[in-house]
Amino acid sequence: ERQADWEAAERTLAGVAARSDANPGQLAAYVSRLLAQDAAKDAAVYLTRLERLAPNNLTTMRLKIRWLQAMDRDQEIPAAIDAYEQQLRRNRVANAQTEADIDGAIGVLQLQAGANAEAEKRFRKLIEDDPQAFAPLAITLARQGRLDEAIGLCLDAAGSESGTAAAISLISVLSAGKPTQEQRDRGETLLRSTLEDHGSDPQFLAALATFRLVQNQVDKAIEL
Repeated sequence: ERQADWEAAERTLAGVAARSDANPGQLAAYVSRLLAQDAAKDAAVYLTRLERLAPNNLTTMRLKIRWLQAMDRDQEIPAAIDAYEQQLRRNRVANAQTEADIDGAIGVLQLQAGANAEAEKRFRKLIEDDPQAFAPLAITLARQGRLDEAIGLCLDAAGSESGTAAAISLISVLSAGKPTQEQRDRGETLLRSTLEDHGSDPQFLAALATFRLVQNQVDKAIEL
């Protein structure tokens, strides 16, 4: 029955996307589904329609990069990102976007494309404009194996905030890399203190429980 329901849902999604009045959200969902099924050639026509309807949308560009990667056209990605940035800058006033908004969006695309060094530069600029926007840089550093820097960034951020953002980012950092015992110990100090101060925060608890499961600490995950 579940398989039948899934197949029916697939047909419904395809039917909606094929309609001439399909909206960007519906097209994006179908393109994403086709790419997940390794059907990049089939996704092309729907991606083209999505680009016409939502040309300056970050989701559209992320799907465009996934499509280029699936088609083995990675060499076209830098130019596509550059063109997207130019579009953002031309429409910055109309879209009420700041420099931080643009740097953040371009950094996300560069990170997705595997251009870690370029993404790091963008995210460092982002922090200059918004010191609280440290999470993307922390993840970028972690993916490059620079866990000490990434953990330090989260710990520094925790000293200037009163919420759970630093701890949640730290969990992502520790999950993205292969921390040593010393690095795990550094991180656990923040996780414990955040749990004591914000033990009822659902987002933090969910992130921490998932992290404990990854660590094979099932009992601790259940306690949360």
